[in-house]
Amino acid sequence: MARRRGFGEVERRVSRSGQVTHRARYAMPDGTRYSRTLATKMDAEGWLAAEHALVDRDTWTPPRAREEAQARRQREAAFNTVGGYADRYLAERALRPNTLTGYRQLLDSRLLPTFREVPLVDVTLADIKSWRGSLDPKTDATNAAAYRLLRSLLQAAEEDELIDRAPPKIRGASTPGSSEWRGRRPLTSWPSSSTTCLSG
Repeated sequence: MARRRGFGEVERRVSRSGQVTHRARYAMPDGTRYSRTLATKMDAEGWLAAEHALVDRDTWTPPRAREEAQARRQREAAFNTVGGYADRYLAERALRPNTLTGYRQLLDSRLLPTFREVPLVDVTLADIKSWRGSLDPKTDATNAAAYRLLRSLLQAAEEDELIDRAPPKIRGASTPGSSEWRGRRPLTSWPSSSTTCLSG
């Protein structure tokens, strides 16, 4: 039997195998009905409450349309992660082979272990500072090159209108031997193409 509420109703259902589920359903003013079957009564009531809130805020759209929009946003977010965008960034630029190799080494060794799956829109100044703090201070030249590459990626993403604004520049982060790095030994075995990557 369905239990009626102020908005919609929840019906307890038992399958032939004895599995208990709860179907929440409601009707809109035009008579169209919407439902969802969930494992527990609490989940069903929670779904109804969320749908009711959308109606009250006048932001309701059909559940299927919302699910499709959410799936589309997830696909776009996956496409526009730092790792995904970095691949396109390198592919779309006419780079010399040595330069391309250097950038790829910086990505694989410094940037992508931290940022590969992070959506571009979610990268913050705090994230960048935390990442820099995790790097070996003895490799200041490579660290600076990696920071310049990350900053260039984010500036390009801003130009492509994938993010509203790139995080602010960190003073001294792009220059090995600055006051921040003074007295620290740079990595001498890193390819020269990677230590000279991208100004800014």
